[in-house]
Amino acid sequence: MIKRMFLNFFQLLKTAVKNFSANDDMKYSAALSYYTIFSIAPMLLLTIVMGSVFFGQDALEGHLFDQLEGVIGPEASLFIENMLQKITLQQKNFIATVVGIGTFVFGATRVFGEIQSSINKIWGLKAKPKKGIISFIFNRFLSFAMIMSIGFLLIVSLIASSLISLLNDQLAQWFSYSAFVMSVISNAVGLAIISVLFTLIFKLLPDAKIRIKDAFIGSFFTTCLFFIGKYIISMYLATSATTSAYGAAGSLIIMLLWVYYSSSILYFGAEFTKAYALHHGHGIEPNKFSIRIATSEYQVDKKGDPVKKEDLSS
Repeated sequence: MIKRMFLNFFQLLKTAVKNFSANDDMKYSAALSYYTIFSIAPMLLLTIVMGSVFFGQDALEGHLFDQLEGVIGPEASLFIENMLQKITLQQKNFIATVVGIGTFVFGATRVFGEIQSSINKIWGLKAKPKKGIISFIFNRFLSFAMIMSIGFLLIVSLIASSLISLLNDQLAQWFSYSAFVMSVISNAVGLAIISVLFTLIFKLLPDAKIRIKDAFIGSFFTTCLFFIGKYIISMYLATSATTSAYGAAGSLIIMLLWVYYSSSILYFGAEFTKAYALHHGHGIEPNKFSIRIATSEYQVDKKGDPVKKEDLSS
């Protein structure tokens, strides 16, 4: 039984690696890195603003940047913090305010739009031509909902961190290994929160019908890869001379590298989710806004017409 599970897992892994390479998914990571530069500041600011309804803005910002610093390092975290501080909405009149807010929200949701488009291509889906405008509006709504979800998860993370810290202070009086136990609990909570986020991404963002179980299994695998990759990327960025090599642009380069490798993990997880859903789950079907697509390669002559098989053999 266990042997069969391992064989199935490695077969899925093999399929995911093959498709990841064949589909050249790394190019999607490069595109996402580009859009992140213009979207990360408004996206994080909207997340903080929505989360500050329940918690103080200073507490949320401190918790968020503590988490970022642990992943991408102090230089890149400070770079993002400075970006947030420089964002302002010019409120000269009502029309200018509305336009400014609209532009702000569009920029914040662009990252999720790019993720959706990339996963659609990975899963072999495309928006219906006549449903383009409706799909665009609906997708922007989903992207905004994802930002709200991140804000909610940030609040959950802050509450969990506060409770874990409080519990650690109490247990430290009785147990010498309380710090280790709390570290394990903290990582488990982080694993659960990121798994929920990836499940929402795989379930809601693509123009697809996929069972929640299939999306969760794929997201849990992606989360495990993300945590492993987070430490590897952090170690690499800590030991590399990227910041000094690029001077003032070093912090920006570090953030780009982190987004690039992290999004590669996300898209590899999408390939794994697809492989699992097709071979062991309930499959992936297009929703009412999309159609299934397939690509094929064939040789053409000088006029651009397909070459027949008998011509190829001669």
